Amino acid sequence: MLDWLGQQPGEGHEPDRIRCDFLQVQPAAGDQLRTIKSNLNERIKQAKKQAWLGDVVQLRVTLNRLHDKQNRLHDLLDSPPSPQPALTRQ
Repeated sequence: MLDWLGQQPGEGHEPDRIRCDFLQVQPAAGDQLRTIKSNLNERIKQAKKQAWLGDVVQLRVTLNRLHDKQNRLHDLLDSPPSPQPALTRQ
């Protein structure tokens, strides 16, 4: 079964997949995105506590990209499929 980015589970690294503009979110990704968001927020809290400021910045970048993916998913689920243009012979 393919995951929400069209990769097999366990392939790639989560932040890399979240940040990549070329990998598109699939409609079934909502729960997975919420889980990743929760994980990122926990990692940000831990990085702040440890004063790992560089990590905090990078995790926030990833969190912002996650929000972008969530917005794309929302748009995908709310918009009707676009009609296919009719093919004509010339």
